[in-house]
Amino acid sequence: MSMGFEATRPGATALIRRQLPLFLRYAVAGAVGTSCHYLTMFLLLGVLTPVIASTVGALVGLVVNYQIARMWVFRGRDSLSYPFAKFFIVALTGVGVNAAILSLAILYSPVWTGQIVATGCALLSGYVLNDLWSFRARKA
Repeated sequence: MSMGFEATRPGATALIRRQLPLFLRYAVAGAVGTSCHYLTMFLLLGVLTPVIASTVGALVGLVVNYQIARMWVFRGRDSLSYPFAKFFIVALTGVGVNAAILSLAILYSPVWTGQIVATGCALLSGYVLNDLWSFRARKA
């Protein structure tokens, strides 16, 4: 029985070893973009609804995240002619995830609690999509 588990363990360990540093860089880049997102949202909350203020903030964060992802997180991956288009599609998907989750969360919790949950969901989905699609490494 343990033979099956042991056979898959080295592959899982290698995957974690390969993905963890990349994910941590992505999370740091995301923290910078999220700071821009939250600051923009905070400044707009008195003028706009929470969902619209958050969406505008997410778009500001999108631009910041792209630059950091291209230059630091996924550097050296030159497989795409137009990585911004794919990154933008992924980011818009993240904006949609953020808006949908925040729209539901504010029905049951304070705005900032919902925003933190929405941000976590957008972070995970964005990393997976950017790694597998936007900045996919070219196969030799």
